[in-house]
Amino acid sequence: MSENRELDLLKSKEQRAFSKKQDTWQKYVEAKDRTRLAYYEMVSAWQKRCDARDKLNNEYAKMISFDKNSREIWEEYKRISDYNNSRIELLRLEADREHQEVISCFERASFEYEFGDRAMASVYSRDGHEHKERRNRLNTEVSMLTQEIRDAKNNAKRHVPRANSAAFHDAKIVFDRLKFAHESAQADFKYLKAIRDHLKTKFEHAQVEHARLREELRKKLEEVRADKNSAEEGTIDENTGE
Repeated sequence: MSENRELDLLKSKEQRAFSKKQDTWQKYVEAKDRTRLAYYEMVSAWQKRCDARDKLNNEYAKMISFDKNSREIWEEYKRISDYNNSRIELLRLEADREHQEVISCFERASFEYEFGDRAMASVYSRDGHEHKERRNRLNTEVSMLTQEIRDAKNNAKRHVPRANSAAFHDAKIVFDRLKFAHESAQADFKYLKAIRDHLKTKFEHAQVEHARLREELRKKLEEVRADKNSAEEGTIDENTGE
């Protein structure tokens, strides 16, 4: 096989690798957009679920308000629930931000490591672990606050009387429907996120393969040029005798 034939094959491979990389990148970007929209839909569904939960809690509070002792117990639960839920939502948002920082730092560390800058890779890795620790502390606090709500609710259930209330049961139906809608939106988001992450990995592999072929092509071009120059110099020597 001639050197030019080898060069043509390498050029063809490099071009196909470039096209594959670009195609995968486009699919990844589109998957990111779909995932982002799914995230917004999930957040919207979560807010509706929270509103329905608040309505349900209010109707439940009304249902038991005829008994003073029960009302006091319920109000204590509602105080804990309202305060903790407000705190939990803030903590979850902060934990989500920390989690995104974890992902970003580790991705940057991996990128720097792959391209030879181990010092920067170490810095990003350390930052990633710090964000991870903060995320874990936030999630632990969320778990504690959630458990406090459960304990307060269980305590209220043990002490409050049960009474029939059409408004409560209607609110329960609405809440269950919106809870299902949120869980469905959450499942859609996780599914699209998995696709996005898969495409990201494919793009990274395609990027590495294209870089490898590009470097191989560069070396082959230098080799062909060197051989050509040598051949031309040999021809001159034969003609001149020098």
